[in-house]
Parts: sequence; structure tokens; C-alpha cells
Amino acid sequence: MVSKGWFHTEITNTAKKLAVEALSSSDLTNGSNTIKLEKEIKNILGVETAIYTNSGTSALSMALLAAGIGKGHTVATGGIGWIATVQAAKFTGADVLLIDVEKDLPKLDLDQLKDASDKFDVLISVNYNGRQLNTNKIKNILNGKVLIEDSCKSLLSRDYKGISFSGTNSNFGCFSLGMISMVPGIYGGFIVSKNLNDYDDLKCLKWHGTSYSSNKEEYKKCSYNFKTSNIHASIALGMLENYEERISKLELIYAMYKEGLKNLENNKLLTVKVNDGEIPLLIDIVSKNRTETITKFKEKNLPTCNYHESLDKAYYTKSFTELKYSRFFGSSVFHPPCGPDQDLKAIEQSIKLLRSIG
Repeated sequence: MVSKGWFHTEITNTAKKLAVEALSSSDLTNGSNTIKLEKEIKNILGVETAIYTNSGTSALSMALLAAGIGKGHTVATGGIGWIATVQAAKFTGADVLLIDVEKDLPKLDLDQLKDASDKFDVLISVNYNGRQLNTNKIKNILNGKVLIEDSCKSLLSRDYKGISFSGTNSNFGCFSLGMISMVPGIYGGFIVSKNLNDYDDLKCLKWHGTSYSSNKEEYKKCSYNFKTSNIHASIALGMLENYEERISKLELIYAMYKEGLKNLENNKLLTVKVNDGEIPLLIDIVSKNRTETITKFKEKNLPTCNYHESLDKAYYTKSFTELKYSRFFGSSVFHPPCGPDQDLKAIEQSIKLLRSIG
């Protein structure tokens, strides 16, 4: 059999209908569905401010600009994740300091963060693939410094207490609406804050740093083009309709892999605290021989995707210490077939193959 791709999610009929309606009515840029999407996000996450932008990377950039970060500043983040986190910081002119992750899970090592606390000005904490960091401990370490949560792959996951949502316990929370996300809009992202006073600043940053009043422009900030398509917002709005079903399917797939990979020595599932509200958006498997395992998947026409490389492999970063565990995860972990609309037969065949390897 052939899987639908290593990660698969379907755009619903409702999402397609809303996009066609927006296109037919020439409601193309900052349109009515963009406004509705922002309101829905505010209501679901329980925040005061939500600004839709063109990607999760843009959301991170806007957060840094809103925090006044630029040349002469240092942004800290974890050593494993997607390179966009680092690039958002670099394009402000700031330096990037990487801090290693924990031994057993790709989560920022808070002991190392404490040791490095005088080496940076702002932290982007990454809630990677649903797994949550303890923002209360982080805030104590930061002692008033700005905290930005990169929850691009943790939309709708509950926070470390299992109560609030990921991305809502910091100065700014940033999310992706790309195809590999909980609420795909093809492209897009958004930034949230619990402070209503952030709205005007973020809106200004979205529109080239320009404010508009009585048809008069005022150049208030130095920014970029973070403007959005109402077509993509329409798709994301439609995809909100069945997000609870999508979460249930992801939990089912995680449970299948968890049961199927029990007691294996060569291929182990990295845990997600589903009972605490963490959403297993992706399936992460650490393999003793990833190359051999992936070759066997390919022979069965089962697609996979390697974990992102350790971020210290980007020449424009520096590290607080050797990124031992970030490099381990980056070289050992892969994603088997997963995603909320993945064919369960592909999951079953993947488990069978992994069990044959051990």
C-alpha cells in the first residue's frame, strides 16, 4: 500500500466553501473571515489580543519586534526545533544563543537555562510537537525578561498544568496554521497576548509598521510585510469547525503506536502527556539505526520524515554548552506515517514493520 504522505490532513468541504465564497466576492486581503478567525481564536484560547499573520515565523518576528529586540540583543532558545525560530531572531539583528534540551525528551533543559540566564535578553521557549514547558519555572528564571512561546506545533495543547492553552502564559504566544499544524490554513499563523494594549502595536507591525487613521498614514515602526490573505484565513476558519475530531484522531494514532511499540529496544516512541492535554500532533520515534529503519519503510512504500537537525548546525548561531542531546535527537528521531487524516492501515503496517525490527 502507499500512504497519503508521512503527515496527512484533509481540507474540509466547509473550509473549501468559505475560501471559494471569499474569492467569488473579491474579499481577498484583510477581509471578513480574517476578522472572524481572530475572534474565534481569542474566544477559544481565552486571550485579549489575536492577530492573524502570514506564517508562524512572521508571528515570532512580530513578537520580537514588539518586545523591542534588535541589534545588540541576544535571543535564547532550545537546541532542537525548526530553524524558523532562529531565523526570526536573526532577522531582527539579534544574536541567537542555543541551550540544550533534556536527556529523555526534546524539551528545553531548565537547569541549563538558569545557568545561562545572564547571557540573553529574551527567551523563545519552544513547546515542540505538543510537549509543554513549565512556564512558571521559566518566569522565575527570567526574572522579568520577555518570554515568547513558540507553540507553532502546539496549537490547542494544554499548558504544563493541563489548564490553560499552550502559548497563553507568556508575553506573546506564536502559532502556525501551515499544513502540518492542528488547524491548517495552507499558510498562515497568528500571535496572541493577554494584554489588550498589545493589539495596536501588533496591528501596526503587521502593516509595514504603518498605522492608518482618517485615511492618513503614519510610519510608527520599522517592520516588514506581515499582511495576510483572506483566502487562507477562510480555510483556517473552516478547519476550526472539526478541530475536536482532529484531536481525537491524533490521540487514537498515538495510542496505536504506544501500544504497538511496547518493549521494543531499537525503536522507541517519545512520550506525550495526552492525559494532561498535550496533543501528539506528530509521532516521534527515536531509532538506534535510523538509516536502516527508514530504508525498510521505503521498501514498503511507507513515507517517513527525519527530525529537524540540531540548530547549532546553522552557522549563524552560538551555543551556551555543547548541544549533546539536541544533536542526539536530531540524528536519531524520525516521523512515521501520522496526521489526523492518515489511513489507519498505514499506521498498522508501520507498527508491524517496527515490531519486526525490534
